[in-house]
Amino acid sequence: MKWPTLVVIGAIACGFIVLVVTLPAPASPYTFGQVRCASGNPVVGIWVEAYSGGRGWADREAVAGSPAHVSFRRELPSGGTYMLSVGCGGTPKNWAVPTKSDNLSRSGYDLVCYDVPGDERFGTCD
Repeated sequence: MKWPTLVVIGAIACGFIVLVVTLPAPASPYTFGQVRCASGNPVVGIWVEAYSGGRGWADREAVAGSPAHVSFRRELPSGGTYMLSVGCGGTPKNWAVPTKSDNLSRSGYDLVCYDVPGDERFGTCD
């Protein structure tokens, strides 16, 4: 090979390496965070509604042994915006107080769900 050809091949290889190194890492296909019921009632269910697909029940685990404060995790294959419906008190099939978050767009939220009647935020999570 001639010298100019090697320079062109080297430049292409360097450009490819720079491109690969600077591309952003793929987003996690999961959302996760923590949720608690303001009243101290246990969190009995968390439904994740993803607007790009991937709705369903979140896995949950008590934080520091308290059923009123749980961590959650749910796969969102397409990522994007989602909303949580959280049951405070009752049973997994019959929530005493259903609450909902606003639209969420990332992971790592620590939400409080307001399940005390008379609270102006009653029925919401933020």
